[in-house]
Parts: sequence; C-alpha cells; structure tokens
Amino acid sequence: IREDQFFPSHQEFAYQNCHRYDKQLNADSLCENCGKEYTKDSRGRSQLERHHYLGYEGENAFRVKILCRPCHGKARGQEKRL
Repeated sequence: IREDQFFPSHQEFAYQNCHRYDKQLNADSLCENCGKEYTKDSRGRSQLERHHYLGYEGENAFRVKILCRPCHGKARGQEKRL
C-alpha cells in the first residue's frame, strides 16, 4: 500500500487489503468458536466470515478470527455491549 493512498475509513482499508489478513478463508476453514465447517448457502455465499476482533485500526486491521455467521453475530453483539 502506498502511503499516499486514501481510504475513507479504517474498515475500508482493511477490506481493500484482505490479502494481508493473518487468516484466509478456504475449504479447510472451521469456525474458531463452534467448529462449523466451511459451507456455502443457496446464493453461493460462504457461511464463514472473518471477524476483526481487535478493530480496524493499524495492524489490527489484519488480525481476524474465522467465525460462522451465528458466532460472528454473537461476537459483534457482545462488543457493542462493552
């Protein structure tokens, strides 16, 4: 990434640089909370997602957990309560 490249938010920066994440989604991925395997829904979307558990700023933008959609929703809900 060039230093002069502009991103409207830390979140957008993280999404545009997903190749730098510490964990990648693939067919061997499992949810780190419940162990659910990688599958796709009827629309072809992965049922596993990357969760930025440390936020989107700086190097934290590249630290993710692999979670299934239900576990990701629970994790995001817990963060909002803190």
